[in-house]
Amino acid sequence: MKMYISKTPLLAAILLSLTGCQDDAKVEQNQQPKSLTLAMVPPQASDIKAGEELDTGQLPPLNTSREDVSFVRALSGEYQAQLPDKTASASSDEYWLMVTGAELNQGLELPLTQGSSVIRLAPRWDTSSGAPTAPKSIAPDAVQLSSAAGKTENKRLIRRAVDSESLASAGMDDDSSALLLSSDIKPGLYRLQVAAALTATDNYLVNVKEKGSAYRLKLSTPSSLEANTHLELELALENDKAMGSPRLASARLQQASGEQTPLQLSQSGNSWRLQNEQLPMPSSNAGFSELVVDIETLVDNTLVRRTVKTAFKQFYPSARLAPEIKVGWQNGLPSALNFTLELAQSGRFGVSAILTGTDAQGQEIAILQSETAAWLTQEQNSLQLPLNLELIQNSGLKPPYGVRAVELKDMGQMARLSYRDKALSFEAL
Repeated sequence: MKMYISKTPLLAAILLSLTGCQDDAKVEQNQQPKSLTLAMVPPQASDIKAGEELDTGQLPPLNTSREDVSFVRALSGEYQAQLPDKTASASSDEYWLMVTGAELNQGLELPLTQGSSVIRLAPRWDTSSGAPTAPKSIAPDAVQLSSAAGKTENKRLIRRAVDSESLASAGMDDDSSALLLSSDIKPGLYRLQVAAALTATDNYLVNVKEKGSAYRLKLSTPSSLEANTHLELELALENDKAMGSPRLASARLQQASGEQTPLQLSQSGNSWRLQNEQLPMPSSNAGFSELVVDIETLVDNTLVRRTVKTAFKQFYPSARLAPEIKVGWQNGLPSALNFTLELAQSGRFGVSAILTGTDAQGQEIAILQSETAAWLTQEQNSLQLPLNLELIQNSGLKPPYGVRAVELKDMGQMARLSYRDKALSFEAL
């Protein structure tokens, strides 16, 4: 007896099996990572970009770690640009003088513009002999103040004297003493003198603070400065007051290490600039450089003296981003952002960026921020920012996606090299 097996069910099973394999192949194909290279938007006026020429003249780096570090954090809400400040500004209603014990014993002329000001006298440590030594504190009852013409008695000008112990209990532990002046003081020149004998070569800081003064001096400089470039500054009195021809105008560059370099100021109308074409670079990447400006000038027939200073970061333009970003894709979502860097020399660099998506109302919504840092060389000069697929999918946001706030840092110099707010906008792959 012959047995016959129907071919129809078997054929159907084989076809079903093959169809399943094809579906699996399609899913697997969709899950395979892909990439697309896209050109970044040209830099905008609000962006920060590295110099036209890269510079190899770097200082010893602060961070030489070879470890790769990356992390992603979730964001939410409508994207709001947080543009970095390009300018560092400060205003001052005070001034400082570094003087010797001999000068204090002989007497100093101090311009005052109002009453109720504070004069502080602080000894400054001397390290010239190798071992630091501190001058003795000045007892406030030994300090005398009189009008330059000598017509006003000391007791009528000083409302209250405060010794170093009282100031130390208030948190000012630099052995300084202070005088609170009378509210009746009129603008003019006054003479400050210490009656007690001081060591002639000892150094003291005299600080005159005219709180709430209408004569506030404002200084603005770039918040960072590339090597071999000129520092532009803005110097003006607030409240629309115009400075006259100054009796004194000086500036100095002060580094975190204590190094100081005298600088020359020149005036053009109501604006000022440094005559030096280039500023010397610091000897270390640690800390900030500081520009200190002293002005003494007539304003509304009142002699005004002010010291103002701003801090900024000096750096060498050591790297820049290539104009394209390679966007990685997986499961129909962006999975990574790959940046290529042009380097002056090997070093540790970091990149950060914000990924945004679009909601049903067409608003740009922040999804995540990604950051990465690594040691780069001429041969290995790319950084990959990972993107979290789960965060993107759970956000419910759709294309176009945006790459915002792209920041490049030199970790060795602790300096921002470039910043682009609107780097890229793209649709799904």
